[in-house]
Amino acid sequence: MLIGEYAVLDGGPAVVAAIDCYAVAQLLPAADAVSPFVAAAQAEAGAVLAGLGRAAPGGVPVIDTAAFSLDGRKLGLGSSAAATVAFNDSTGGATGMLSRR
Repeated sequence: MLIGEYAVLDGGPAVVAAIDCYAVAQLLPAADAVSPFVAAAQAEAGAVLAGLGRAAPGGVPVIDTAAFSLDGRKLGLGSSAAATVAFNDSTGGATGMLSRR
């Protein structure tokens, strides 16, 4: 969503476009998450998985969103949303709950 991400919550219009940028996540062996966002997401995913009778995967997701920046500046193209999807893919894929294509 380029503009209008909050307007749509009240029934307003938004501009949406596909972009050719990707976030990439890998589960790596590490003791602690590298960001509070990842730590919180990992804790939430662990609670959801426990409720489903599944164990959380070992390791910490390390997420690369460099494709959403230019010269060290974020481009505003949805890197946070892409990081969330990449995290879910790495966690769900490792638990066998998501099919990999």
